[in-house]
Amino acid sequence: MVVIASMLIIASMVVIASMSSPLYWSSPMVVIASMVVITAMVVIASVVVIASMVVIAAMLIATILVYRLYGDHIASIKSSLLW
Repeated sequence: MVVIASMLIIASMVVIASMSSPLYWSSPMVVIASMVVITAMVVIASVVVIASMVVIAAMLIATILVYRLYGDHIASIKSSLLW
């Protein structure tokens, strides 16, 4: 996923750099292809952000559940390690 996102970022930078050329605007297929690349980059970036938020939320929920279920056991292990 990261490799695809970095390739799309490089492709969009090439597209943006080529926009200054008059040849860019003379071919409608190039314009459409560049818009598809930029749209794909935005979609993949948003999917990566949403996926990372889901992973962080799952880790927080798992931590809360572990402390709820095994909190007393963890506290007894901590107290036995301190002695």
